[in-house]
Amino acid sequence: MMMLFYIPGFIWRKMNRNCGIDTKVITSLMADMDPLDNEKRKEAMNSLAKHIDKALTYHRDYHHGFM
Repeated sequence: MMMLFYIPGFIWRKMNRNCGIDTKVITSLMADMDPLDNEKRKEAMNSLAKHIDKALTYHRDYHHGFM
């Protein structure tokens, strides 16, 4: 029964590492956003946008064979 819970999580972690989107980074950036401090929120949003853009660029380049 333990394996039935472990295997999906293992597959999920492997797929996230291979795709370039680090969910731990995204969730930590979202948690660090302070809704009352505009500067910190803007900085976290920019960092999050750069991380996602970098991952999507990697996928786009890899998908088209430019890697």
